[in-house]
Amino acid sequence: MAQQVSVLRPGPNARYLVDADDRPVFLNGDSAWSIVVSELPEAWDAYFADRASKGINAVIINAVEALFTADPPRTVDGIEPFLRPGDLATPNPAYWARVDGVIDAAARHGMQVLLAPLYLGFLDPHYPGFGFTSREEGWHAVVAGADEDRCREYGRFLGKRYRDRQNIIWVIGGDRNPGPLRDRMRAFVAGILEIDDRHLMTAHVHPDSSPVDEYEGDGWLTLNQTYSYRIVHRKLLEDYGREPVRPFILFESTYEGEHDASELQIRRQAWWALTCGATGQFFGNFPVWLMAPGWQAALDSPGARALSHLAAFVGEVEWWRLEPDIRRRLLVAGLGEANGLDRATAAIAPDGSSAVIYVPTPRMLTINLEALAGWTSVLRWFDPVDGSWTGAELVTRRGMRQVRTPFDHDAVLLLEDPARGDHGTWPRPSRARGLAE
Repeated sequence: MAQQVSVLRPGPNARYLVDADDRPVFLNGDSAWSIVVSELPEAWDAYFADRASKGINAVIINAVEALFTADPPRTVDGIEPFLRPGDLATPNPAYWARVDGVIDAAARHGMQVLLAPLYLGFLDPHYPGFGFTSREEGWHAVVAGADEDRCREYGRFLGKRYRDRQNIIWVIGGDRNPGPLRDRMRAFVAGILEIDDRHLMTAHVHPDSSPVDEYEGDGWLTLNQTYSYRIVHRKLLEDYGREPVRPFILFESTYEGEHDASELQIRRQAWWALTCGATGQFFGNFPVWLMAPGWQAALDSPGARALSHLAAFVGEVEWWRLEPDIRRRLLVAGLGEANGLDRATAAIAPDGSSAVIYVPTPRMLTINLEALAGWTSVLRWFDPVDGSWTGAELVTRRGMRQVRTPFDHDAVLLLEDPARGDHGTWPRPSRARGLAE
């Protein structure tokens, strides 16, 4: 059964998100940008059911598509988003009923919707390379041609319509810094906030920019995000170190089926997010993100299966207690290149009760066991390819320990204090299978 959704908010230390019951939430997300316009309602539940079965609990959706549909910006069956084309102040009730339906379908399957209602579009309209050359990718020109009052009115419409939905996170902009549209975007956000101050707000800016660089002074940014196609782990740690502290997610990076992406790249950016302090990460697949022909067959891609294993791992560890091992008090050798794709990343709880190390390629690691709590620790390996556990070992907290990764691909090492009082005695019943292997 899908988990009940609720409005999310920052947790006690502003490093992670919590739900209405104060339970930490790791957003393990997918990208379905064009689902509103590219598919009819009968397909929605099949998509969300598949994603929920893989441990996905959040999805990125574009409320009004400008390009990536057969007849933009209309839905596949011809419904316009605005009664007067390009006029933000004239929303079409029939279209927005369609948006409502997608959001409600996501809620039925326990999913948060990161909703982008005014996607600006990448600066180069030919950037995606899918043969769309006659239109802008987003709504930048429409916003540029509107005045602030019209932008504010559109924001009010959205705030009123979605204030009472439980599974919304607002995504301001899209793939582009506001630049000369800053005042219009500010008016748009102000319109939402006049009515809806319940939901988290983040922003989607240009790759390798950060929302805090563009919107910090406006006072509404409650969730930061990382967006990078470069050295992802470095950008994640940069965003983790920003002040004031706020939760952040890996919103977008390399998509499966694009950018010559390897299966390893899809896995490592997700695990880097977990070990670099993010409260979630999002995956994308072509053709799933725009619901292009063949998207149903792509639902069971290697990347999607890897996300299910990440979800299982996250469900077993107290990930919200972990902090990136920036000072290398735990992992002292075997890190790989600082600017490389083979970089191993580690995170450890401040009290030393648990730690996670992600290693993208096989190697020998040197671990400082003195960084861990208690006299002993349980050391176990997790396979991010098939989700299995192996090699459970009780080690003494004494000096340095060399360990070799057990797989011919990437690996995850979990170290835990076996005597933590809130989990009972070692081994935990839920881990019996792994300990027996």
